[in-house]
Amino acid sequence: MRTRSVGIIIKGRNILLIKRNKNGELFYVLPGGGVKEGETPENACIREIKEETTLQVNRLQEFYIIEDKENPEIYFLITDFIGLPQADDFKKKSPSNTYDLEWLPLSQLASIDLRPEIISRIIATL
Repeated sequence: MRTRSVGIIIKGRNILLIKRNKNGELFYVLPGGGVKEGETPENACIREIKEETTLQVNRLQEFYIIEDKENPEIYFLITDFIGLPQADDFKKKSPSNTYDLEWLPLSQLASIDLRPEIISRIIATL
C-alpha cells in the first residue's frame, strides 16, 4: 500500500489542474504522487507540486482523505505558493499521452471530468 499525496492549488476562484489526453480520452487530475519511504505526506505534496508545476509551496493544509481505496489519498489545500506554474517534463509524456497545466474556474468543475470524481464534489464546497 502506497499513500498518494495531492495538492489542491487555488488562486482566487481558480484551481490548477493537469489536463490529460490519454489515447484520445480527455480528463483532468490534480498534481501529486506517491509518498516515499521516510517522507511525510506534507513533504511529499510539496515535492510533487514542485516537480509537476515548478511552484514553491509555502503553506498547505490537510483538506480531505480518501481511505476507501487500495492506496489512500491525502489532499492538501494550497493557497500560499510562489511562482508561475509551468508543466515540467512529465516522464510519461508522449503524443498519445499528454499532460498540460490549466487554471480553471472552480465554477467549471461540474462540467469537466476531474478524477477521482468524488474529489470534484468535495472541492465544489470551497
